[in-house]
Amino acid sequence: MVVPPPHPPHPPPHSRRVIVLKLGGSLLTNKSTGGGGGGGGGGGGGGDDMLLVDFGTLTLLCQSVKTILDTQYHTHVVLIHGAGSFGHIKARKYRLNLGLIPADPEQQNAQRNAVREVRKDMLTLNAHIMQALANSNVDAQSYAPHSWAKGTGPNFTGELPYSKGECTVTHGDVVDVPDEREFGILSGDDLFVRYATESQGVTAAVFATDVDGVLKVPPERATADDLLETWSSRDNEAAELSHDEKIDVTGGIGYKAASGALVAAAGVRVLIVNGHHADRVVAACNGVDSVRGTRILP
Repeated sequence: MVVPPPHPPHPPPHSRRVIVLKLGGSLLTNKSTGGGGGGGGGGGGGGDDMLLVDFGTLTLLCQSVKTILDTQYHTHVVLIHGAGSFGHIKARKYRLNLGLIPADPEQQNAQRNAVREVRKDMLTLNAHIMQALANSNVDAQSYAPHSWAKGTGPNFTGELPYSKGECTVTHGDVVDVPDEREFGILSGDDLFVRYATESQGVTAAVFATDVDGVLKVPPERATADDLLETWSSRDNEAAELSHDEKIDVTGGIGYKAASGALVAAAGVRVLIVNGHHADRVVAACNGVDSVRGTRILP
């Protein structure tokens, strides 16, 4: 397992406590290769019909962030969102996770164009999220990683930015890589690791996904009894940690669990919950032990 390098902890301005919340892209968008997606339009990147935002879910989750801030005095929320259909589909098509393909100039040109398109699409998705936060009266500022981060994985470089307000927002992105690959995908899960382990005063780190947590079997076959209440990288109990490799290029639930274990090893409380239930997101961020989900252990 990759262990992030130690960094001196640093707090956002004027805050005593920090909550790190990662919203999965599949919650916020139609993360499929076509068709409508749960609750509305809102596209970008040349009018692709796959770039659809689920505004109903987005609104509820942004209202949840406001609830968390209102119920926890002097708290700062670091909100990280995934890409969903705004990033994964083109990234998969052009193999952006592999970096620049050697000895294929035509494919390299297509990749570089795709890098620009995905970055633009992510800014479009982020703009929808920032508007939803503003509508919920959350004082937030966003920082696109391609403007401040380099490299991929939890050891990526770049000083973590923080908003002077009550909420810092960032997201998975295509970033520059300082080697022959030229570019790569920085997962929101890697941002989650660094923010949760390097920020001072973190009280909770929560993944909000489109499933209840870590399951023993694939979600389409799971019953209520298949949810693991706890998961550790040392556990012998089998869990379903696979992901849809046809779409997701950043590792899915397995990578979230592994990332969460890195954070838990630093002494932070980590949970994976179903983001379609906004009350669970609030409860997990507020430290409620009985919330339905999976507690991630070192």
